[in-house]
Amino acid sequence: MPLLQRRLRVALGACVGTAFGLVALAAAPSAVLAAGGAAVDTLREPTELASTGGTLSASLTMAKGAATVAGKRVSGLLLYNGVYPGPTLRVSPGDRIALRISDRLGRPTNVHFHGFAVTPSGIGDNVLRTFAPGSVSDVVVDLPADHAQGLYWYHPHLMGLTNTQVYGGLFGLISVGDPLARFPALRGIRQRLLALSSIQTDGGRLRPHGRASTVAAPVLVNGQARPTLTIHPGETQFWRFANTSSGNWYKLRLAGAAFTVLVQDGNTLHRPWRTGTLLLPPGKRFEVLVTGGRAGTTSLQAVPFDQGRDHYGFRTVLRLVSGGERRATPVVPAVLGPVENLRVEPVAIRRTLTFTIRTEPTLQFLIDGKAYAMSAVPIAAPLGELEEWTLLNRSGEAHPFHMHTNDIEVVAVNGRPVPIRSYQDVVMIPVRGSVTIRFRPGTFTGVAVFHCHILFHEDLGMMGAVRWTQPGRAATPAQNGGSRLSSRGLR
Repeated sequence: MPLLQRRLRVALGACVGTAFGLVALAAAPSAVLAAGGAAVDTLREPTELASTGGTLSASLTMAKGAATVAGKRVSGLLLYNGVYPGPTLRVSPGDRIALRISDRLGRPTNVHFHGFAVTPSGIGDNVLRTFAPGSVSDVVVDLPADHAQGLYWYHPHLMGLTNTQVYGGLFGLISVGDPLARFPALRGIRQRLLALSSIQTDGGRLRPHGRASTVAAPVLVNGQARPTLTIHPGETQFWRFANTSSGNWYKLRLAGAAFTVLVQDGNTLHRPWRTGTLLLPPGKRFEVLVTGGRAGTTSLQAVPFDQGRDHYGFRTVLRLVSGGERRATPVVPAVLGPVENLRVEPVAIRRTLTFTIRTEPTLQFLIDGKAYAMSAVPIAAPLGELEEWTLLNRSGEAHPFHMHTNDIEVVAVNGRPVPIRSYQDVVMIPVRGSVTIRFRPGTFTGVAVFHCHILFHEDLGMMGAVRWTQPGRAATPAQNGGSRLSSRGLR
């Protein structure tokens, strides 16, 4: 079944216009920034590499170097093409991405296209591949013509080095198509790409990750500290957030306003979702509407969040200045698109995976009591068969679970059903809690991985492998609690 049909199979309701959830930004007194404060640093978006004629052909050099971060020159970074963040890749469904990647890091590496539904094999999105130091490697990814449109990102994914390399600066955004293009009222509104990350420095040099404090690190937006955005009163903008950090969590709140979420992890929601806060675990993306209120200045904040081990406090992310002539606020469709509700479909295979942390004799992050090894036998998951996985967290930390190749639908948290809004590729497993997910592998065969997207946890073992197989290949019940079930009579 084509990818678009897999993701969007529930009947589409009429897109009746409604001014859904667009709360004007009030300049709340507690959020107004005092005059004469820090100098204004206008938000800048990363450099861009765009496809032409259906192909994005480019070279990326990965090397140690210096770049301007938070307004200061920082050395000791790891960079794509000498910039922080790396260049944004702008492509369309059906395009080919052909990259020539030079590894000048002095360490091995590779590349992963986070969230892509493409082949995990060969020279595609293959995280089991290794680029040797000093090598030049070709990577070719063909996006399906019906690939979901939205925000994705790329970064290294070589186990044992992923955390260090992403923290050092090796990440960049990918924009696939335009998720607003099919909504006339929203077509052409201003879009903002916002890559969130965190690092710390010592005397103008990157502080090694092992000595950095996760919770004390400032929130960077496209490598800037507390940049300023402008908006007109009544104007609606499309803000596209990606948590591109190696392990930081960001719970966002815009003082005096609510977000209207349209896209999650590259997947358009069934209906707009209005919320006062957005929790972005590592790897997560949300694409939201924000509408300018009366003239004044307010702030986007990262508000307190307790991950279990890391306890985050208040941090200012950016400043939003509303001014100028009033603009008309567009009408947002009441229905954005159909989303298949897998909760009501029969399950073919059920599995249970347990996430734990071991501190002795060495610190390890485990799935089913094992740290990942390249020699591990992958779970066999046949294409087209509906799988249900229960993810159990037996540790004192929340873990952001990420699945490669095939997106997932969350049907329950701690055993309780949750609203079906869209597919996603990152979901938080709560402290000593559980998440139940469903998905139907489609189109691509080969070995992929799933893991905790706190990259320190991944590097120390919290990862597993799955082999997407042709239909008719039996799953292996003994692995990861898997059991193959007849679909007859199941609900």
